[in-house]
Amino acid sequence: MVAPGKGRSTKRRKGALNSKMKILFVYPDDTRGRFKPIGIALLSAILKREGHEVSVFDQSDYVFETPGDKAGVDLLLFKRFTYPPHLKFVPTKSVEEGFREAVNSFQPDILAFSVTYLLFNNALKLVRSLGKRQVPTIFGGIHVTLNPDDVISRDEVDILCRGEGEEPFVELLERMQNGQDITDIPNIWVKSKGRIFRNEMRPMRETLDDLPLADWSVFPDHHFYKPYVGRIYRGGDIIVSRGCYNSCSYCFYHAYYQAYGMRKHKVLFMSPKRAMEEIRNLAVNYGATLIKLRDADFAARSEEDLQEMTRLSKELGPRMPKLLCNVYHGHVTREKARLMRELNMVSVSVGLESGSDELRRTCLNRRANNDKFYLVSKWFRDEGIRLTTSNMIGLPYETRENIFETIEVNRKAEVDLADVSILYPFPGTRIHDFCKELGLLKRDLSQQSYYRGEPVLDMPQISRSELQGMMRTFQLYMNSPRWFFPFIRPAERESPSGLLYLKLLQKVFYVYIFHFRQIFRAMKRSLNGAEGHS
Repeated sequence: MVAPGKGRSTKRRKGALNSKMKILFVYPDDTRGRFKPIGIALLSAILKREGHEVSVFDQSDYVFETPGDKAGVDLLLFKRFTYPPHLKFVPTKSVEEGFREAVNSFQPDILAFSVTYLLFNNALKLVRSLGKRQVPTIFGGIHVTLNPDDVISRDEVDILCRGEGEEPFVELLERMQNGQDITDIPNIWVKSKGRIFRNEMRPMRETLDDLPLADWSVFPDHHFYKPYVGRIYRGGDIIVSRGCYNSCSYCFYHAYYQAYGMRKHKVLFMSPKRAMEEIRNLAVNYGATLIKLRDADFAARSEEDLQEMTRLSKELGPRMPKLLCNVYHGHVTREKARLMRELNMVSVSVGLESGSDELRRTCLNRRANNDKFYLVSKWFRDEGIRLTTSNMIGLPYETRENIFETIEVNRKAEVDLADVSILYPFPGTRIHDFCKELGLLKRDLSQQSYYRGEPVLDMPQISRSELQGMMRTFQLYMNSPRWFFPFIRPAERESPSGLLYLKLLQKVFYVYIFHFRQIFRAMKRSLNGAEGHS
């Protein structure tokens, strides 16, 4: 467990051999995204069950507000929100200073980093801020599983864990605790004596029901507050399944299953009883009134599962929190939409991604078509469930006309929010490899910060500036009658006059979208219904 050429000591605290371990989890999030890392909460519960001591350092505690907060409002994606006074704070020290203090105070036996691609460089920077260190590091998370060779090559990384971490991390700590060899643990890669030991993957687990309830006590109280439609709720995040049946080109799951040598996607679902225990835990023990189910596709559950979850939810009575989830519209049925409403689902996000059936199928490898989406949107609307979509522009081969197809599909479905971003092809995904093969990816993504409105591809059919203009005006087009489109186009220009005109339109449309749109839509549907019966 010594990095090549560095001679780092991996000795534990004096007198600590055979004693329980101290683990400092590090979540290097600099976005204040109001998303608590579920993996850390789960591992904390498992390690505490084993008798280990756990603490968490969260970089977002050193960020009060990010450009994304204001940009989301400016782009008409979010309603303005204000944190109550007791949640407003200004960091008094740098994140590096805070991290060093946390390490010196807790005196961990190991630093455990949970990283995505976007957080990886933050993690490396934190490790470097320690200078000459004696504490080993272990890295896990999506980026590690997809790009292990790049991760293990970094001097800041001593150990990594690929795939599921519950069993390998416990085994690693047990061996370290007893002074045993750690170079042959499945899922674990480790540096030792100038070598890198790359171990095979152990089989995926067969059930989620034997996992303990996530331990949210390791996070400070302000982590439980998040904005939703302009209000601040006490909320939380959970996952009650693992995996995804889809094989979307822009998602990590294809490579994740490949790491396990699996061609067929396997999805595990917590039983209805176990899933409701997670919801009850957050609602009763942490006071959550709004919970986001972070499952890749909540609609992949069977109708029978949803029926049982609905029955069990009645036991919570008025303490049953509002729920939000993600779904793939190809898996939604009329009955599932009804059951979700009974489960107190108030908002559903559909991964539409593109309004072009052809691009969605050939570029993104998503099969469900627009006709099914229109049907699903009606089902959710009939149930009174808020409908949002996730959309991407800037896809390979995508034209301006294709972008307007995406706008039109969202308009026709009367979605409540069409969230949109410009494609960012993450390394390890098939769309990243596809973009490289086409010669569209000419920038080093590791040197470019992610922002939803910043293009990273250079494409002949549409310029970067035109993409940015479409991104800025996407909500204007989506919420306008077609006759008004020519009056929006000048706001696409990134000139002083164009940006000034954009600000004016955004102010007008903000009032319409967040204060009057639902009224107008209800009146329109009422009139259409009356005409249909006349």
